[in-house]
Amino acid sequence: MKFKFTKLNRTNLYEQMEGLDVQRLRTYLSSFKEGEKLDMIIRKEINWDVGKMRRFFEGPVCTHVKNLYAERGIAVGKGIIREALKTRFIGCNTDAGLVIPESSTTLDFEKFKEFLRDIDNWCMDEFKCGIPEPDTSDLGE
Repeated sequence: MKFKFTKLNRTNLYEQMEGLDVQRLRTYLSSFKEGEKLDMIIRKEINWDVGKMRRFFEGPVCTHVKNLYAERGIAVGKGIIREALKTRFIGCNTDAGLVIPESSTTLDFEKFKEFLRDIDNWCMDEFKCGIPEPDTSDLGE
C-alpha cells in the first residue's frame, strides 16, 4: 500500500498524512495475521523522469544487486544482472526462438516506477535489504 503525505509540524502522525484514507489502511492491515511483523518505509517522494530512472536502474541498482550476489560468493557481471532483472520483472520476447529480455525503453514513467518497486521488494525478500536510496546514489551525471 502506498500513500503520499507532506511532513507537517504536528504531533499526531495521522494528522500529518492528509492524503491517508484511514479506512483503506485499516482494511489493508486486517489482511495480515495477528502478530505478523511488517515494515513501514517512509522516505522522500521521488520525482524523476524516465531517463533518470533508467540511469538509476542501470547504475546503482544493478551494481547493488551484483554486490549482494558477490556477498553470497556468486560472481556475476553487472550486464547479466541487468538482463536478469529485466527478464524477471519486465518479461521476455521469445518470437525468434530466443529468450530476449524486453527493453526497459518500452516502460513509461508509471511502469518504470513499478519496475523499480518490484526490484526493491524482491531485494527485501531475497537479501533483507532494499535498493539504494535514489538521493544517495551517483547517477553518473
